[in-house]
Amino acid sequence: MPTVLIVDDSDSVRIAVRALFEAEPGFTVVGEAVNGMDAIQKADELAPDLIVLDLSMPIMNGLEAAETLKLNSPSTPIFILTAHGGPEVDRAARAAGVDAVFSKASEDMDKMIASARATFCGKKSKKRTAKSKQAT
Repeated sequence: MPTVLIVDDSDSVRIAVRALFEAEPGFTVVGEAVNGMDAIQKADELAPDLIVLDLSMPIMNGLEAAETLKLNSPSTPIFILTAHGGPEVDRAARAAGVDAVFSKASEDMDKMIASARATFCGKKSKKRTAKSKQAT
């Protein structure tokens, strides 16, 4: 079952994104973080299969965090959520290693869930794969 780390400085956004993933069969939210630095620490501790990052956060923004997260775990997909989208944001996100950018609008949140489903369709989570390797 793919695991998700949700990173946003807004409590209400974290709660909403958590609710979306918890309502989606096959996903488990393993943690939340409030800024990019917190995200890096939690990602190291929790080894999520997917990281959902807010673009604009205090201390370290989503793009800065994404660069470090991709260095630490290149295969972990990263989705950016933003209220400030556009071609410049998309280019910067891609340069930072982000896999997809979604607006915080409700219709885009549905697209985010569909993209997460497509990303993990037919794949085992890293944790299960690691456990399977240990068993052999």
